[in-house]
Amino acid sequence: MFSNRQRFYSNSFIKILTLILLSVLLSGCLGSGNTLKPSENGPDLNMESIVVFKLYGKSRNMKENYYVETVFQEIGTPNHFIRFPSNKKNEVFHIKAGKYYISLLAASDVMLNTGTENPQFDQTSSIPIMPIELKPGEVVYLGTLIANGMIHNSVTTRRDDIIDYEVRDESEVAKTELMEAYPTHAEKMQVRLFKVVE
Repeated sequence: MFSNRQRFYSNSFIKILTLILLSVLLSGCLGSGNTLKPSENGPDLNMESIVVFKLYGKSRNMKENYYVETVFQEIGTPNHFIRFPSNKKNEVFHIKAGKYYISLLAASDVMLNTGTENPQFDQTSSIPIMPIELKPGEVVYLGTLIANGMIHNSVTTRRDDIIDYEVRDESEVAKTELMEAYPTHAEKMQVRLFKVVE
C-alpha cells in the first residue's frame, strides 16, 4: 500500500511528465507565429475591441470543470492571441480588431503559451466554432463555451467526435463583470454568441 506522501509524489510526477510530453508534442507540431498583446494603457478603441467570454472543459469522468488554454488565430495572418480563461469568471480583455477563429484548445493546469501557424479556417476540419469578427470600438460578449468530453491534459486543433461543444448565454453575469473591468464601456456590450458548426 502507498502512503499519502507516496501517492502525492506519484501524482505530481505524472502531472509533470504529462505537461512535458504535451510541450514536446506542441513544439514539434505547431508554430509560435506572432502573439498579439493588448495595449498596456487600456483599450484603444480606435484599433481594438473589448471581448468578454468564458470557456472551460468538462470531462465525462470528472466532476470539476477545468481550465482550457484558448488560441484565437487571426485569419489570413500569422497573428494570434492566447487566453487562459477562468472556469468560474468571464475573461474580459481588449485586443486588436480583426477576424479570428479558435485554432487550438489545450486542457491543462498551466498555460503552455503555444500558437499555431494555420491562418485559415476550414469548416470541415478546424475546431467547429465559427470565426469571430471584431471591429474597432466594439464591446462583444461571446458567451460561455463548454468543451464537453474534452480529456484533461489533452490538446485539440481539429474537429473530432469526442468533444461536444455547448454555448450558453450568461450575459447578465458577464455585463456585471465587464462593469468591474471597464465601467465606462459596459453599456456598449453586444451579445454575439459563439456559433457551433454542425
